[in-house]
Amino acid sequence: MRHIIQDLPLAVDRKVNHVHYMAVTCLVLVMNKKQSHYYWINNIDPNISFGAAIEHTNLVPSEYYSDKHIVYIVNYHKEDYFLSGLNKEEILTVHLPSIRKIFPYFNKDDIVHMFVFRNPYISPVFD
Repeated sequence: MRHIIQDLPLAVDRKVNHVHYMAVTCLVLVMNKKQSHYYWINNIDPNISFGAAIEHTNLVPSEYYSDKHIVYIVNYHKEDYFLSGLNKEEILTVHLPSIRKIFPYFNKDDIVHMFVFRNPYISPVFD
């Protein structure tokens, strides 16, 4: 965390640097078609490769996004998780079988754009 916050008092620095964090990898799919009627789907099935699928445009209407549909595929993980080193196409390849289980009518050809976002400090781990 020292690389984010510079010149902290030593006592604060010690406390901050003992906090453990989960990281996140988020694949954002901009799509031509709606995938479901659900906004947020959490997953705990170990056979599904991601923890959440969020169809943002089921909360905020697609007309705000040029009539495109926005889907987030989210993994919370340790910083050194294998997804951390993959590009967006590789991440999609990993998730494609699981995406098709969650969204049975998913068609890769409906993807207009893809983005990947990562953050190593998305959530502190509480023990």
